[in-house]
Amino acid sequence: MFAGLLGLAAGSSAAAQPVVLATDVPGPPFAGVFWSVAAPQGAAWALDCRFVPLTYPASRYDLHFWANRMRREGAGPQRGRLPGPDGRCTLTKTGGDGPVGLGLALNGKTAANGTNSLARPAFAMIF
Repeated sequence: MFAGLLGLAAGSSAAAQPVVLATDVPGPPFAGVFWSVAAPQGAAWALDCRFVPLTYPASRYDLHFWANRMRREGAGPQRGRLPGPDGRCTLTKTGGDGPVGLGLALNGKTAANGTNSLARPAFAMIF
């Protein structure tokens, strides 16, 4: 009976392996797709970007931070980088005068879109 319990325990531990849902990003966490928002007349905007789930070292205390989305709000031009080599972003104008534009770029691939409407967001993606 004892040998049967050992066999059952060994079988269940082999079957219970962790499922990996995110890709580990070594090195600098934000070294992926470049994003840029243009708002030449200082319009306010909200940026919502999604990307393949990944983990990265957010701080020395949080070495496996999981993320699949980045959100920013601002006014006027701004730029930055996403953590991975892919992304799809929606830029919504939230107020102010003039249009807002969104550009994505990485390794020769580019995508851009713009809007002057509060009701119609701009969308761009690189995969």
